[in-house]
Amino acid sequence: MERIVFRHMYNFLHFNNLIYRKQSSFLPGHSTTYQPIDIYNQICKAFDTTCMVFCDISKTFDRVWHKGLIHKVHQYGINKNLLNWLNSYLCNRTKTGFVGSDFSSPKPLKTGVPQGLVLALFYFLSTLTI
Repeated sequence: MERIVFRHMYNFLHFNNLIYRKQSSFLPGHSTTYQPIDIYNQICKAFDTTCMVFCDISKTFDRVWHKGLIHKVHQYGINKNLLNWLNSYLCNRTKTGFVGSDFSSPKPLKTGVPQGLVLALFYFLSTLTI
């Protein structure tokens, strides 16, 4: 089910030009090696006139704000049924920690997307679109 939803959402973002044109990860046929090459090229071409800011977003998947992401996806034009499904996929999740054989009580997760799942990449891409 996730793969079907991901393909639908990816096609929607792609055909409506909602994916940042220089996005180079998490997309078919793209590689993260493009970014350093592009940055190096830009520095060499405009060394005296360019100002750059570099951001390292640590724990990116863990910090995606659920309500903001759902709002943004809704603004893209995603219909109500799929939007509700995506919302239920993200919200009301819990986490439990453990040390040795001792487990904590479940705590609600208000941010972050499940890592390792197909839709986690869509959620991450949605936060990067402009």
